Amino acid sequence: MALQFAGKLQPSKQILVELQSEPNSNYWKQFASISIDFNEFEKAKEYITTAIDLEAKDANAHEIASVIAQKQDRLSDAIYHWSEAGRIYTDLEQWLKAEIPLAYAVDKGATDRDTILRLALAQVNAEHFIQARTTINILLEINPNDVDVLELQSMLPLE
Repeated sequence: MALQFAGKLQPSKQILVELQSEPNSNYWKQFASISIDFNEFEKAKEYITTAIDLEAKDANAHEIASVIAQKQDRLSDAIYHWSEAGRIYTDLEQWLKAEIPLAYAVDKGATDRDTILRLALAQVNAEHFIQARTTINILLEINPNDVDVLELQSMLPLE
């Protein structure tokens, strides 16, 4: 990582190639990140797919996959991976980490209830109440009687 940040991408890639240990998801995420830096998006996609295959509940791997998909103009895949990252982070109750990929997913076109509801949940728990009101209103337009959404709305401070 340090070599990668210092702009020495080729040496950092060589170090990864020479590692003798059993590759794990972090290993493949590093290869994907380096490939992104080299604009080698097909290779990056292969590497991050391997990382996700090894550790499907790695939210960071899904975030990297969303970057790759976005760079390749595969918006629906990017939305999927942002939503997955957000789902994993909300399951872990890491609200601040969950909010960012979920907000990207919704901003770029995610319309499924689960993704939008998880965004509202993350915003409420992160105490980002202005954003939460907006997200809750979107959900209430879809279904004004949604019990889960009404419960979230009740958690907001009075205006």
